[in-house]
Amino acid sequence: MYRSQLLTYLSALFSSGNPSASDFQKLIQGLGSESDRPHIVCVSSASNIPDDQLLASTYDMPTTTSGSGCGSTGVSPAPSGCGCPPAPTPPTPPLPTTRKEKVINVLCDWFREGWLLDCIGICTGTDAARAYYWVVSMDSDAGTYEILSVQFNNPGFGKGGFASENAIRLLRLVYNRSTQTVVSTDARLVITELTNAVMSEDVREIKIVYSTPPMQEDGVLYVQMSLPKLDKPDVSVSAVTQTSCVLSWPSIAGAAGCRFAIDGTDISAIVSSPYMVTNLKPSRSYVFTVTALGDGVKSSDSEASSVNVLTPAASILSAPVPVVSNLSSTSAVVSWSAARGGDSYTYRLNNGPLVSEVMPPVTLDGLTPGFRYTFAVKAISTSPAVLDSDWGSTDFVTESGD
Repeated sequence: MYRSQLLTYLSALFSSGNPSASDFQKLIQGLGSESDRPHIVCVSSASNIPDDQLLASTYDMPTTTSGSGCGSTGVSPAPSGCGCPPAPTPPTPPLPTTRKEKVINVLCDWFREGWLLDCIGICTGTDAARAYYWVVSMDSDAGTYEILSVQFNNPGFGKGGFASENAIRLLRLVYNRSTQTVVSTDARLVITELTNAVMSEDVREIKIVYSTPPMQEDGVLYVQMSLPKLDKPDVSVSAVTQTSCVLSWPSIAGAAGCRFAIDGTDISAIVSSPYMVTNLKPSRSYVFTVTALGDGVKSSDSEASSVNVLTPAASILSAPVPVVSNLSSTSAVVSWSAARGGDSYTYRLNNGPLVSEVMPPVTLDGLTPGFRYTFAVKAISTSPAVLDSDWGSTDFVTESGD
């Protein structure tokens, strides 16, 4: 039977796309688990299984006699005192004295008598195509019967760009037995992965799976369905700085975690809210994406939720103002006020080599007497959020050696 915990994952069947509990109950009851349940085989020479095959095909209906069979289960002989109505003799093999009847009439008549009879449609043009029909309800006052069909790998019924051979087609017919006319029809496509089902000649059970179906099992259809997606995370951004920000989103039921990406590149497989993003660069636009991860059993990953973030521009350190003191013919001392946020300083003398990682004051020795010098210094930051300062400079002349 259908696995009840998975029924809600079947997409629109009928009832305006919102199947009711009774709709699913009919599906459950439609395919029995009895190994001796009889069925009629219809063969189509077309490239698919047309909808009118059930209406046009005929079957050699044997002359039936009343008997004590359990029409509700197809088990014969009937259990003692079961109270079920007498059931016709199963029509296999056909008796020599037969009359031609439309298959749809046979199904309805046998259902009316309490016998569960199935029909299997086989396409000779496309070997993989199969359709399974069964009557699920009867309206005695209106003289109508409700017939459901599940069709696999059946081409020619694509909708909205989806190829029906890569989907499961669900068909519902309401048939008036007296007038032999179809009152209404409704069909849906349940989109699945390729190679979506393993089919058996005599279907008694349907199992829904979410991974590659197992090897064929007698009497069982394995249908590979797409898992329902988790809710899309509603991501918000806060505490944006030149190098970091914080992403937050509400808890998502059933999520095994979330995947985080920056500009389309996955950064972390499992993250939780709130999540701090670090190592960003100032004055840059980023696209952050969060996807809720399904467990692969009851749910699949959500759609990605993206937010755009522009980091603020980096600040710039103030340029030092060097001051010369203790000037002599061969030396000088240069000092300056510390730049707030600076980590160290770099200086040079008369465009000479850079001297790095110094702190004030700096003593300059080995100078030439009576020579003019230009001393330049800049503040250095190790933080990506703060830029190095411009050069600050001063000129001085050493004393003469006389």
